[in-house]
Amino acid sequence: EREREKERERQRELEKEKETKQTTFTSSRPSQSSSPPGSFLIIGRRQASFSGPDNPFTDQTPGGADSAPTNQDASSSSGGASNPPSKARLLGTSMHHSASTPALIPDPTSHATVPTTPPPASVTSSQSSPMMPTPVTLPPPSFTISSQALSAHAAAVTRCKFSGIGTKIASAAADGVVRVWGVDAQLRSNTSIFCFAEVLSLAWETKASRLLVCGTSEGKIKVWNVLADKAMGDIVVEPEYPRVEDIACSPSGSYFVTSQGSTKRSAGVLMTWNFKTLKMEHRIVVEPPTVLNSISFNHNGSIMVAGGADGMIRVYDMKTCAAIAGWAAHAGGVAAVQFSADETAVYSVGGDRRIVQWSIHTAGKIIREYQWYNPEPGMDGPRSTDPLSRTSAGSSLRPSASTGALHTIANLSSASMSFDSEGRYMAVATGGNSAVLYDVAQSAPVQVLGGHTSRVSCVDWHPTNLTCLTGSLDQSIKVHKLAKITDEKK
Repeated sequence: EREREKERERQRELEKEKETKQTTFTSSRPSQSSSPPGSFLIIGRRQASFSGPDNPFTDQTPGGADSAPTNQDASSSSGGASNPPSKARLLGTSMHHSASTPALIPDPTSHATVPTTPPPASVTSSQSSPMMPTPVTLPPPSFTISSQALSAHAAAVTRCKFSGIGTKIASAAADGVVRVWGVDAQLRSNTSIFCFAEVLSLAWETKASRLLVCGTSEGKIKVWNVLADKAMGDIVVEPEYPRVEDIACSPSGSYFVTSQGSTKRSAGVLMTWNFKTLKMEHRIVVEPPTVLNSISFNHNGSIMVAGGADGMIRVYDMKTCAAIAGWAAHAGGVAAVQFSADETAVYSVGGDRRIVQWSIHTAGKIIREYQWYNPEPGMDGPRSTDPLSRTSAGSSLRPSASTGALHTIANLSSASMSFDSEGRYMAVATGGNSAVLYDVAQSAPVQVLGGHTSRVSCVDWHPTNLTCLTGSLDQSIKVHKLAKITDEKK
């Protein structure tokens, strides 16, 4: 009897020890509902490693969409554990990521890499909670500003953009009309382009600024030859992804990339198009599914950075057409994202009222955070979990009903941020009637570019001088010429 009692006691102890081990293993796994901004995520074929001979930021001939994809094994993690080869592969013209291949993030309790499921659609940790605006007092003006208004649109302005050589201005409106202006003393409109749907995106060819690409909300891309003043052609995109959210032209001048979203903005794709043939060459499905609000090339077109509605910043290798890195950046979605002038950093504007400078060499590391400033705080708009939320009608200029979930800015666009030619000054549309000017070396705003009677929807800098464009829902465009005030004049 005593022997049987001892045996039962040993069994109970073994079961208790087994339960303790299971509990410890479960609790050590990272929580997927609380990925903090700055956490690093491997979402492509290999971990981002921007140093050595494979550095994509060194001068090299961009492979672009014409380069054949190459299969690479995942590189080793920081702790030395080797990641398995990714299942991502190029099938025809589509990039598919196998659902059976888990994303990888570093386990904070171990040096080994722990497989886990993709991150949530929104960032919910306390570290990523939206920052409430703090009172900001502007310093004495750094510039004298002379502004000139252009009032030729009959609807809200959605985009305005200088050509790559600065001789033309293109502006688009919600009624589907795009106008091209000559940059001279009169600033006269030379051309009107009719797209017959709300224009969501606009981009100039980078080489000679001869071609202008317009993307609409209803599945069409128009390529216009400005010099010949005629259409090169119209592209009808996939009906599954009709919204052309943003366009970026490759620095090589041979192709352009479109970010396209579904009607409900629940999924998206990147597509590369040949300028000569206007044919699609590559199709990259965004994983985990989301819409990429903003896309931007580095100087040679080998790398693209993208900001998603899920709050993630993703980095794509355009030679392999694969996502190579990404991190949780904003709650409420990334509205705009761009490389710094020296390409050591990425800047982003989020729906959580945050403007952040991120390191590109240590993905997810914050270098500087800028003070959010809105001269008209009542203009911030309704609260929404997506800074680019649309109504059922599809208009980007009609805010959706408030969800009360996050204090975000409704309808910020990929044109909400722009840098001057030297990369020293940044103009940001923060949801008010004025754009806010920042010195990138300082966290506080420097000055405002005002004069509009409704929300500023887009900003852009001249490629060679201190002239900034602002477009507004008041149907006008303003050209602001800035002159630096010297210390003696101050």
